[in-house]
Amino acid sequence: MPEMKSSEVIGAHFSTRNWSGADGWGLEDKKRQIYENRNATYPVRHTVRSICEDFHAASHSKVAEQVARDLANGHRIMIVGAATGDVLLGVATFLSAVMGIARAVKRTRDVTTTRLGSLGEWSGSENILPLLMDEKLMAKGEMSECAEKVKAFSPHSIIFLNPPFALRDNELFTAELVKSCKIMEVSNRRQASILAASDASLDLSSCGESSWGEAPVPLCLLIHLLTFQIREETINIVSTHPRAQALMMQLGSLKLEVGATLAGFSAIFGDSLLTDRCRVMASFALDQLNRGWSLPPRTAHSRELMSFGLRALLAQGDIKAPVTCKDLRMQLKPLLDTMVAHGEWHSLLECLLTSSIIKASDKSARAAYLVSCSEDAHYSPKWELHPGGQESNMDVAQSATSHRISSINHSDGMLSPDQRVYGLAHWLEKQPWGSDFPEPEFEQEFIVRERSVVAETHQQFIVVDFGQPTDLERWSNRFALVWKESIGNGMGPIKEGAVVRVRYKLQVNRAVHDSEVFGLVTELVPAES
Repeated sequence: MPEMKSSEVIGAHFSTRNWSGADGWGLEDKKRQIYENRNATYPVRHTVRSICEDFHAASHSKVAEQVARDLANGHRIMIVGAATGDVLLGVATFLSAVMGIARAVKRTRDVTTTRLGSLGEWSGSENILPLLMDEKLMAKGEMSECAEKVKAFSPHSIIFLNPPFALRDNELFTAELVKSCKIMEVSNRRQASILAASDASLDLSSCGESSWGEAPVPLCLLIHLLTFQIREETINIVSTHPRAQALMMQLGSLKLEVGATLAGFSAIFGDSLLTDRCRVMASFALDQLNRGWSLPPRTAHSRELMSFGLRALLAQGDIKAPVTCKDLRMQLKPLLDTMVAHGEWHSLLECLLTSSIIKASDKSARAAYLVSCSEDAHYSPKWELHPGGQESNMDVAQSATSHRISSINHSDGMLSPDQRVYGLAHWLEKQPWGSDFPEPEFEQEFIVRERSVVAETHQQFIVVDFGQPTDLERWSNRFALVWKESIGNGMGPIKEGAVVRVRYKLQVNRAVHDSEVFGLVTELVPAES
């Protein structure tokens, strides 16, 4: 990168494409255009609270009623699903909420008994056994492991997460369960109950399916919304108790943000970003992580912004703030997938739910060790730092198993000379992008004013807008483009003064300064004369 005084760099990118327009920033129209290009509306009308309220109004879940009764009476609950990432995050969400409800009641039990009475026999204790089975065996209906666990644990209720169709024909298995316990199922599929013997079920057909559209909904998000209903049902159960006021205050103030963060992860990992609701959950997860990252570990954990386990897992992936969707997919998802693939889901659950910094560190280190030892390229991302990357102040770390986000067929147009790129780049950085909701690519023609080689394989160009009057050219009107892995691509060097047509993504180069904005080239061709 050409040497420039820091004041010049900062001044250049604050004033480049000076803003104009009715909003005074030149941003809102561009944001709206980007969303409209993806058949989405801007500004987003949903919030996490409104999503939960809409779900509660659209459905009345018998599953929530049964779970609340089991918690109130201290009954044993078993939760069964396939060993997949979405199911694991759903189980963690469920356990986090249930343990929170139990803690809220225990805090109330510590209050000195008054003339209104004590909690008496209402135990409010959680006794839950999670079981994640091999996905292939479960799909075939082979439930011998589950049957053994049922006999040993003797649960009052069993919750099946996304039960396979094969279980419908397993009459012996279902008949045996019906004799001993209640059967419930939670599914993100759009059909009626799979298990004929189910006492209660929750799926998209029973919770306002029309409002979700045809896009996939992560199971973890469905479970997170279910936990709000469980809390409300628990409040209803204790409403007639002599200590109802204290109980209801504790339960009503219970935070469930950890579940919302995990639901956001599930949407990001599963690339389920077609609906406004899923994007809201993903944005919430990113916001929680970045807010928690700026606080001391104990403070972030106590405020439920970032648990000890999440912080430890992010640290193992060398993820730095601000956390983006791409960071989570490329560096956190492999850790989770590897733990599940090696049957270490117990350790991962402990890591996500623990209140011990030491245990979180141990479990996350175990995940990192498994990733490093894995021979499967899908689970072992290898990072290559190109020579000179540090020297050039350009973050050029590349992943051998990079998740390539598919581009839309058309670009998001050009950025006019009066566009505020600094504010736009920072806004883009915070948005959830994926293959269903691709990161914006802009396309326009530039005149190359300077060219340099970065880290031996990349080219950097200082450009100005094509057609811009020469007397307006100065540092404040110039723009930096970086074209990675472009040396030796057969095109030959781009000469100064050449007119090029470029597709690029707007990026913030935090390796230098958070005000350093540049365009990351995805396609560059000489313009037709």
